[in-house]
Amino acid sequence: MEQGNRRKLLIINFRPLFCMFIGMIAGIFTCALLFRFDINNLLLVFVTILSCIFLISVTLFEFIKIERIKFIMKFIFTITLGVIVGVLGCNIKINDMINYPVENGSYTISARVMDITKTDTGVTYTLENVNVDDIGYNFNINLFVSNNQISHDINLGDNVAYSGKLTKIKLFNNSKINSSLSKNIKYSSSLKELIKVSEGYLTFSDNIKTRTNQILNDNTNSDFASLCYSLLFGEKDTLDTNLYKMFQNCGIAHILAVSGLHIALITAILIFLLKKFKCNKILSLILVSLFLFMYAILCGFTASVCRASIMSITYMIADIIGERKDMLSTFSFAGIIILLIFPLQIFSVGFQLSFGCITGIILLANTFTKLLGKLRLPNFIKSGLVIT
Repeated sequence: MEQGNRRKLLIINFRPLFCMFIGMIAGIFTCALLFRFDINNLLLVFVTILSCIFLISVTLFEFIKIERIKFIMKFIFTITLGVIVGVLGCNIKINDMINYPVENGSYTISARVMDITKTDTGVTYTLENVNVDDIGYNFNINLFVSNNQISHDINLGDNVAYSGKLTKIKLFNNSKINSSLSKNIKYSSSLKELIKVSEGYLTFSDNIKTRTNQILNDNTNSDFASLCYSLLFGEKDTLDTNLYKMFQNCGIAHILAVSGLHIALITAILIFLLKKFKCNKILSLILVSLFLFMYAILCGFTASVCRASIMSITYMIADIIGERKDMLSTFSFAGIIILLIFPLQIFSVGFQLSFGCITGIILLANTFTKLLGKLRLPNFIKSGLVIT
């Protein structure tokens, strides 16, 4: 009888991790808006009010014994905690991003090429290990070199020295947070004079990706090689422009992005092989986690790869300790981890699509399945319609 009454009092199936995830999203959006309109004092007031609500919720939770009130207090408590964490995390990250140690102006700059992006008008080199007038700094630069300025072959890993302008990258671009700043790229630069290009070094991930690209090009034609490379690492810069436009026009450009499907296949293959070698569950967890972490590095820690990797590892841990697997809680846990480390990922299209789609599938799939249940259609068509 007591259990029956308790069920009636529950408004929803309460998941603390999901509530905290939603709270963090609200907190990060609120913090970004406060920076957008430069309301620094209101930020302090906002955090103070939320802290008070948090403390009141804790106090009421301890003294009130009514089940419905206790449930509501839990809900408020978790959401508020998420908002506070989101606001504070976003505030710390943005303040670090807009800390510009060098003023706009002309300088002599030396750095290492960490990424190359080619366009029709020129090439953008992302530079790290930056020295400005022989002083080292911990930020990255986007150097744009137009086609008529390119006089030397500059490759990944090369060290370059040049004279040019540095311009601060603004926090907001057309009312949106600039994604470059979240990658520690604080300045855009233009080239006046190229002084020196010397051979540098390739990182571990650079070596793997370069070697993979070389193997693909040696064994197949360039278009197919670039397509395979994009499917492996989610990088579309190597694709022919016309080929990429064909994918866009067909509405299937999303398959070129590394997604949860990649991680699910990799995890399933690894677990199958490790079972064949009779590895125990703990060793399998360690090996799969290491492999997924390395793959995430190669893919640039994109939101979909991080989400799927964390969810896969969480499911393996739940299997080891014998806990029930709950997709909504696991998905929310992955989102919390990502936002704790990269709070501004929430403004990237990849994060929004990845988490938005999975949220829709988890919360709405059963409802749509029931609605389509009366239609006399094959199950594979019904499931396809539901997921779409």
